[in-house]
Amino acid sequence: LGYCRVNDMVVTPLGVQVVILGAKPDSEGTMRLWAQYPGELVSPLEPKTPEEFQEMGYRRAHEALHILRNKELNEERRQEQLSNVEWEELLPANMEVGESTLPSMSTANVTVVSEPSAASPPSSPPGY
Repeated sequence: LGYCRVNDMVVTPLGVQVVILGAKPDSEGTMRLWAQYPGELVSPLEPKTPEEFQEMGYRRAHEALHILRNKELNEERRQEQLSNVEWEELLPANMEVGESTLPSMSTANVTVVSEPSAASPPSSPPGY
């Protein structure tokens, strides 16, 4: 309908956050926005025009909420995809799932030598 898109989050005049599912005609043949309310309830929104949408107090949720929602959805999809991977088939035969591919680094034979930097100021003699 031009003032909302599918999957937009909208805040109703009572402060309930809904997700726009799309537009379809109501029983009278007028195009209406349909939204999903918390608890999976699906219902048309009351305003029929962009002007009514604004006048009645409906507003699009802040962009940050859309970003957070999309981030969470993408993370869920990523985790689902990773859980479907047959890791045993992808890893070399001598490696187990969860084992690191990097060689272990021991610091037992490492000596750290620090030299004064040319950019560091000289230290003051004692008593100053």
